[in-house]
Amino acid sequence: MLPFLNISVIELDFHHDSLDGILKIFQNTEHRINVFTTSKNIKLLKDISYSNNITFNEYTGGGKYFFLRKHKEVLNSSNVIFVNTVANDFGAYLAIDKNNVIVLRIHNVNKQFQPLKSIFMPKTWFFAWKSFSYVLRQIIGKGFLWFRPILNKRISYFTFPDSSITNFVKQKHFIDDSKIIDPIPLKIFIENDTAFAEYQDVLNVTIIGAIDHRRRQYEQTIEALTSLFKIQNPPAIHLTILGKCTSAYGSEVVGKLKSITHPKFKLTTFDKQVPETEFVNCIKETHLIISPITENATTDIFKEVYGKTKTTGSILDFLKFGKVTLVPNHYTPPSELLDYVIKYNDSKHLEAVILDLIKDNKINRLNQKSLQYVRENYSQESVLKKTLSIFTPIIKHEQNPK
Repeated sequence: MLPFLNISVIELDFHHDSLDGILKIFQNTEHRINVFTTSKNIKLLKDISYSNNITFNEYTGGGKYFFLRKHKEVLNSSNVIFVNTVANDFGAYLAIDKNNVIVLRIHNVNKQFQPLKSIFMPKTWFFAWKSFSYVLRQIIGKGFLWFRPILNKRISYFTFPDSSITNFVKQKHFIDDSKIIDPIPLKIFIENDTAFAEYQDVLNVTIIGAIDHRRRQYEQTIEALTSLFKIQNPPAIHLTILGKCTSAYGSEVVGKLKSITHPKFKLTTFDKQVPETEFVNCIKETHLIISPITENATTDIFKEVYGKTKTTGSILDFLKFGKVTLVPNHYTPPSELLDYVIKYNDSKHLEAVILDLIKDNKINRLNQKSLQYVRENYSQESVLKKTLSIFTPIIKHEQNPK
């Protein structure tokens, strides 16, 4: 094992939550972490206290390429350069010298490896205009089709959010297996960030993420809750939509939920992105997470499939918080989580599952079991050990290639 690592972490897009996840792995360790990220991400993480071994370099705007070249000396001194996201401006990352060990985490497999086979055809004029704008800005203006394959060759190793996506990439032979390393969890379990909220009188239910019809469909959840509050003496439920709700679809969803006027139903929504500390505080009080994901997602103009080419944030939050999570039947969680994530077939089944979890405080027993699982498998200590076991051999291999 190397005595300590000097790691550069790059997040010049918008995944502040998974950036926080990788930083938490190395919190209060002897490893030196240099972070290159945006002013917006730093603002979203401002209430989190990071240890002295983690240093931030702020990107305030302008060309990403020149920002990375400006920090060439620090990047070249790294044992590993970990790129957390490349969502746009693929050519900018060619500023990283190719003799470095570069690890790229892929969030959207189709966009990265088979974009032309995964084009999404918009169904409204609004999204047709957004798609046309994306083509002009990124496909043509930023040279996506040219720089993407060049960057893929430049990358030393690829990692994916979970085992299901890793296995799918291997099955499809998108890249050579020798360039694929094991998943590094996007979230880890932090004891101080979670709490076992015991269900007593009010069931706190949370749906995580901004309301976006391309990624989540709320109809079954609305139908289930509407039906539930028509029964005699329904349970008290506090539903929180933990994300921005200001889109046209968001307003429609919130309006339908507000039409549930039973005194035992309470709804909380947000009109902006939720700061990390407020997010954590809400999850601490949560008993049950519902993740009403669609089978297919759209990223920019590309189609993705949840569980195969893209993960879902609610599953990642399960790793961090250990809360019982409900998902639609079409989604298959990573095999290691099958005992802790419950599927529902339709709105009637979802209603039945909620009522069953409340019965005899079953939700409390399941949450205790889930919490114990993530505490044992996704603590900082266990994930750090696994991450070092991934990074150390590839560093040694690049230093002494056969």
